[in-house]
Amino acid sequence: MNRLHTFLRNAGLRSFHQMSDHDPTLLAAYIRRSRGVTLTLDPRSGGHARVFDDPAFAVVPVRDDIEFLLGLAWRRADVVRGEAVHDLVRAARAEWAERALSI
Repeated sequence: MNRLHTFLRNAGLRSFHQMSDHDPTLLAAYIRRSRGVTLTLDPRSGGHARVFDDPAFAVVPVRDDIEFLLGLAWRRADVVRGEAVHDLVRAARAEWAERALSI
């Protein structure tokens, strides 16, 4: 997040508001009320981004050179006991075999 924040600051953004909780509904309400902007996934990707799949919001692609590192997190003990976590890690390694990945 620090690298993304630095990138945005270097691009000219000067005012940032950090939400205390990761609640997509509160974020959407804040954007409506403050007229602010946020970085989000495309609402068609599903999940929390769907909150912006509403005519009140405009979601447009941004530059394709923004680097946003994504990771997986889990309880280490679940890898030993949980086949689902083991399968997820295996799938992530296969998908990102040619990209930066440390598992």
